[in-house]
Amino acid sequence: MSNLNDEAYVKVLKLNKNKLVLESINDKYSNIAIKSTDDFNIVGRMVEIRYREILK
Repeated sequence: MSNLNDEAYVKVLKLNKNKLVLESINDKYSNIAIKSTDDFNIVGRMVEIRYREILK
């Protein structure tokens, strides 16, 4: 879990070619490159993801 420019994200933090990237697990959302001018903090660590089916 992270905070980037006052927005909270649950994404995977990756180092790609000397650049930090917040990588989305869900294909519906794009990855976010972290720039040196961004206000970035790691807030916590996700240890488990559970999925449940939503009944309609």
